[in-house]
Amino acid sequence: MTEGLGRVLIASGTDKGAAYLKDLLTEFHPESTTVLQSGVEIRRGLSGGVDYDFVFVNMPLLDETGAELVKDIAERGHAFVTVLLREEIADQIGAALLKDGVFVVRKPVVRAHFLDSVQMMMMAWRKVERLQSENDRLRQKLEDVSLVARAKCVLIYHKAIDEYEAHRYIEKRAMDERRSKREIAFEILHEFDDE
Repeated sequence: MTEGLGRVLIASGTDKGAAYLKDLLTEFHPESTTVLQSGVEIRRGLSGGVDYDFVFVNMPLLDETGAELVKDIAERGHAFVTVLLREEIADQIGAALLKDGVFVVRKPVVRAHFLDSVQMMMMAWRKVERLQSENDRLRQKLEDVSLVARAKCVLIYHKAIDEYEAHRYIEKRAMDERRSKREIAFEILHEFDDE
């Protein structure tokens, strides 16, 4: 395996469960692994700005079942969350958690199935990361187009030129100065904002 899991949180009410999960996950070379046992500790870490790529919750935790906590983490949207549930409650609690985008693994855990599940999550994680990158790139492009359009409007108003001339002015200045149209547009907006 070439790429690792990233930042991992293991939440388990028992030391044995945490150690077992940590052992299973070492095969995936996590960037870092944090082990916590209670909902209070986890909430404190998350509210302090700690962010994880993968969260594995062996339910129940020391101080709560963990179901609400898992839903909260899943709603944050970034981490891939997996819960390990006893067979007798997996259908009831697991069905609700699946709707929130949480992966459900039934206990007792079959090592091969668990490892396959983690590999599938890693593939999904990589795809989400690529989509997020593309989304960020497109968002930046929209912001650039908007900024240039605003600069054109300012030029049209202050220099009494038409849209084509304003466009040409920004484009030519960007080429001549070997800078982006975004930078030129920002300067134009700043320049005429002072007036």
